[in-house]
Amino acid sequence: MPEDILINFTPQETRVAVMHQGVVQELHIERTASRGLVGNVYVGRVVRILPGMQSAFIDVGLERTAFLHVADIWEPRHNGDPARPIERILFEGQSQLVQVIKDPIGSKGARLSTQISVAGRMLVYLPQEKHIGISQRIESEIERESLREKITRLVPADEPGGFIVRTMAEGAMEEEMANDIDYLRKIWRDLQMHAKTAAPPALLIRSCPSASAYCVISSIRKPRASSSTRARTSRN
Repeated sequence: MPEDILINFTPQETRVAVMHQGVVQELHIERTASRGLVGNVYVGRVVRILPGMQSAFIDVGLERTAFLHVADIWEPRHNGDPARPIERILFEGQSQLVQVIKDPIGSKGARLSTQISVAGRMLVYLPQEKHIGISQRIESEIERESLREKITRLVPADEPGGFIVRTMAEGAMEEEMANDIDYLRKIWRDLQMHAKTAAPPALLIRSCPSASAYCVISSIRKPRASSSTRARTSRN
C-alpha cells in the first residue's frame, strides 16, 4: 500500500506526518524558534577574503556573515594537484553555493562548506564525491555487506556522486533504496537549477525534522503565511 506524506507549514512551525492506511506512522514537528541551520543550503555572496587566515566571510542572509575556511572548500583535483590558496579560489562579490556545517555560536557566525550533501530517509547523497559508505552504527558485518552490494547495484559506474547508507536503511528492500536515490538526484537537480537564477543571498534548501527525505524544500520564492500539502510516495 502506498503511503501519504502530509505537510503543514506555517511561519511558526512545520509539521510532517507519514500516513499508512490512514494511520499516522511518523510525526515530525519543527518550530522556527528552535530550528538549527545545519544542513541549510544557500547561494551566498563573498564579502571579504582573509588570505592570512585562509578564510572568507560569506553573506547568506543571516544576522552575521558566515565563515568559510579553505579546508572546507571542495575542488576537483587531478594527479595529486596541490591545494590552491583561498585567494586563488574566491573573489569578493562572487556568488557561491554553500552549506551550513555548524550553527552560529555567540558572536561567531555559522560555519560553511562548499561540499554539499543532501540527506534522505535512507541515504545521504554526495553529488561532488564518488564514494560509497555505510553508517558505522550498523554493526552487523553481514548487513553492512548486504547494503553495500545493494547500493553498488543501484548506482551506475558513471555516477559522478556518491552515497552514504544511513541506519534507517538497515533491512530495507532494494526498491526502497532506489526510490531514495531517485528522490535525492531530483533534489540536487532542482537545487542546481535554482542556484543558477537565485540572487544572493538566497536560501535554497532548509534542513527539516530528522533529516527525512520528505523534508520541506525552500524555493527562492517567498512562502505563503500558511499552507498544507499532501504527497503520495511509491513505497509499498
